Amino acid sequence: MEPSETIHREIRARYTRAASLLRHETSSGGHDAPVFLETGTKFGSALYTPAELTRLPVTAIAASLGCGSPTAAADLHPGYRVLDLGCGGGIDVLLAAHVVGDQGLVVGFDMTAAMLAVAQESARLAAVGNVRLVQGTVERLPFSLGAFHVVMSNCTMNLSTNKRLALAEVARVLRPGGVLHLTDVLAEDALTLAQRLERAAETGCTVGALSRSEYMSLLAEAGFHNVTVDLRHQVADRMTAARIAARKPG
Repeated sequence: MEPSETIHREIRARYTRAASLLRHETSSGGHDAPVFLETGTKFGSALYTPAELTRLPVTAIAASLGCGSPTAAADLHPGYRVLDLGCGGGIDVLLAAHVVGDQGLVVGFDMTAAMLAVAQESARLAAVGNVRLVQGTVERLPFSLGAFHVVMSNCTMNLSTNKRLALAEVARVLRPGGVLHLTDVLAEDALTLAQRLERAAETGCTVGALSRSEYMSLLAEAGFHNVTVDLRHQVADRMTAARIAARKPG
């Protein structure tokens, strides 16, 4: 088995366990996030505002395991087509769906069937009809050239086994002038890969987080411009959550 396939299998197993914990928690009447890493105030629903959470079902809130709220900064408009990579339980999918409205579409994309099932249930409970859910990996997106106005991701790109290919795929499926908005964990430039992997248990960055300069270099290589990196909060020693935005030339 290829190393990337092994990593994908491990990630699927990890998030399948999280989805199973969530189903057990909600079926027993609980409202806490399933903890396979300590979320605290560094990850999960604590990073969303009360106004964002008000309209969401408990399944979406409890399944939130990201490092920010990409929809808070994303330039979304009614009628837009939006792709959410690594959608998990669907919290960002639902937030975006409310903004783009019935004339728009939000596609939630995830590699874990169990998490997509949670997202499907969340969409049903939220009574939104402009959501589509698709399974796959970010290194091979099953969408046509220029299919989306916006691509967003919440702490998912760090799980990619080939971030160069994944960002090139994002550029391909964005329409000219389209934007990428994501949150992710960034490592300080001086940290070695071994040091980044040592912090995996704290950050969930199984494959190893990129540094700010590495991220900007890969985004430029994929053809993006107007790249901005907004550092937000520390999640581990010399590891910081950030909002990253970039635009495909139009």
